[in-house]
Amino acid sequence: SPPLTAARLAVVCRHVTPRRLEAAVSGGEILESKTGGVVVVGGMNRDIIAWAQGEISAGSSNIGEVNGTWGGVAHNIALCLSHLRQAPIFLSVIGNDTVGASALRHLEEKGINVLCVRSERSCQYLALLTSGGDLVASVADMASMKSLTPLAINRKLSTSLHFKSSRIVVADGNLSHLSLEALCNLVSMQSKAAVLFEPTSVEKAVRGTALWSRGLIHMISPNQLELKVMAEAIESRSSRHIQVSNVKFSEKVVKSLSANKLPPLSSLAHLKTLLSALPDHHQDLSYHIILTRGKDGVLLVSSVEGRVYISHVPAIEVKTSEIKSASGAGDTLIGAMIWHLLRSSKVTSLRNISTTEMIKALKCGVKAATLTLKSSASVSSEVSPSNILGH
Repeated sequence: SPPLTAARLAVVCRHVTPRRLEAAVSGGEILESKTGGVVVVGGMNRDIIAWAQGEISAGSSNIGEVNGTWGGVAHNIALCLSHLRQAPIFLSVIGNDTVGASALRHLEEKGINVLCVRSERSCQYLALLTSGGDLVASVADMASMKSLTPLAINRKLSTSLHFKSSRIVVADGNLSHLSLEALCNLVSMQSKAAVLFEPTSVEKAVRGTALWSRGLIHMISPNQLELKVMAEAIESRSSRHIQVSNVKFSEKVVKSLSANKLPPLSSLAHLKTLLSALPDHHQDLSYHIILTRGKDGVLLVSSVEGRVYISHVPAIEVKTSEIKSASGAGDTLIGAMIWHLLRSSKVTSLRNISTTEMIKALKCGVKAATLTLKSSASVSSEVSPSNILGH
């Protein structure tokens, strides 16, 4: 072959994204970009984030800092996977406006393969945070997500080879109940992938409860408030109860109990309600509730082949002065967890994952989430395979 001259190298570089020009070797391990394996469906929006400098004064202008970034739960999970060189397929609504045009450029730059449904305007999100990064209030303009109808989902995914060969499909709560149902039904008919539902908010969390009860959703990642509304929705339709004798507490959970790190008893009751709703005929599969609890870490509650296990994954301590924003940290956790599961040689199907492998993946997710806590971005640019694998 001809020598690689400067002119030929320039031509090659024009067809290679900056991510793929990034060093491929970290800590002696080849870390190649991979396409496929994951399909992420849900919201993408322009985030406008405001941090108050001091104590917030209601009804008055507050001195602080305002930044714009790209967000949305599904987008953030897809972006995290892209940082980890696991290029996902991302299905979302993109507006026919200047924000939408910028969104498409951003997705291309990050190496995210997008299947978009076009709408008149883009989704946007406004959040007010304390100086410590905690959310005070937010406004989500996600009306355009109505364009992601069951018909649109079927048209975009039913003919996609990447979808049919995917190992996991992630859906956020921005999908309507009917759209989420259409997606889960399509997965069950055309794919062997697991489905993970990220509730997104208290209001939207209930959209996944009926599908969880039917065994069509295999993983959910609520916080405690979202868990509560999901359990209440199930209780209003079901009278079944889980056998307490089936619950097996790990040694780490026992230690957490003595240290008062576990959630209140009401949350444990809600967890049992969700487990009791699982159909008996799916006992050969695994189902996981990933209860995110901020500085108290993650509680993993799993039903594996009919047996129930509870494990605690602690958070990594971060000084308050180091926290830039809690927004996006939970999404980063889920993205990195998925990446770790996909790269594990011990996980052949994401519909049947042992608690051991889930705990390993969640520890990886906690590391990535900690990096995002220290960043003003929705997913920290520091999230990379070498940083979260500990090289």
